[in-house]
Parts: sequence; C-alpha cells; structure tokens
Amino acid sequence: MKRILVLVLVVLLVSGCAGAQIKQYESQIQELNDKISYLELSLKDKEQELDSLKDQLALAEQQPEEQIELKQEEKVDIAEPKLTTEQIQFALTDAGFYNGPIDNKMGPKTIEAIKAFQKANNLKADGVVGPETLVLLKKYLKK
Repeated sequence: MKRILVLVLVVLLVSGCAGAQIKQYESQIQELNDKISYLELSLKDKEQELDSLKDQLALAEQQPEEQIELKQEEKVDIAEPKLTTEQIQFALTDAGFYNGPIDNKMGPKTIEAIKAFQKANNLKADGVVGPETLVLLKKYLKK
C-alpha cells in the first residue's frame, strides 16, 4: 500500500512538472510563430518593394539610351557628364531658386529648389537632375 501511495505521489509530482514544461514550450512555440508571422509580413513588403523597383527599371530601359528629345533642335547625349551637387547648387542660386549653403550635399533644400526650377521651366518636377534639367541648369553656371 505504501508503494502505491509513493508511486501515486511520484506520478503526480512528475505530471505537475511536465505540465509546467508543456506550458513553457507552448509559450516558446507561440513566440516563434509570432516571429515567423512578422518575418513573412516583412518578406511580403520587400517583395512588393522589389516589384516596384523592377517596374521602374523596366520603364527606364524603355527610354532611348543615346539621345532624348528636348525641343525641335536641342538634343543631349546621355553620356554627357553630370553636374556635381555643388555645381547644381551654384546654378540654382544664380537662377534664383536656391538660397541655402553651397555644401555639396543633396539635402531637402536642394531637392526642393530643383523641383521649383523644373516646375518654372515646364519640366516634370521630380527633383532629379535628368538630361533636360541638366541642359537648362548649365546655362546658369559661370564659365
């Protein structure tokens, strides 16, 4: 009888410990499932971002590589060297669109000045100094 009582006590003790371990494992499993869900969502976001970049690249590849039409007689070679940020800032200052420091940094003030310059010149105001913007900005650089 004592053996049965001891055996019952041991079984109860072991099952109590096992129950606590099971709860701990269940908690760890839930944490891992949460992390997996987060990573899956992050992966979807990155895939969408990648798809968007692929679309932008495909559009860029559709444009002619050697020359872009500007006006009837004016064409520019894409291989033409770009301006430095400092030169862009000087040209924008001379054109009256930029009043910030000439610091060779493409910061928010410089980008806003580029957009204003583009808008004033009937160009797409995207803040990117592409071939058309480049041609017009060069007119304001001192030789």
